[in-house]
Amino acid sequence: MRTIDLLNGRLKLRHLVLVVAITDQGSVLRAAEHLHLAQPAVT
Repeated sequence: MRTIDLLNGRLKLRHLVLVVAITDQGSVLRAAEHLHLAQPAVT
């Protein structure tokens, strides 16, 4: 799969924000709390 294919409507900025938050916070639960979202929304 080419990178441009990922960026063609499927990969959104919010997905990148979530990945960064999960990495920074160390867990999905902490990322959800940090972003003021429910854990299922982040998952």
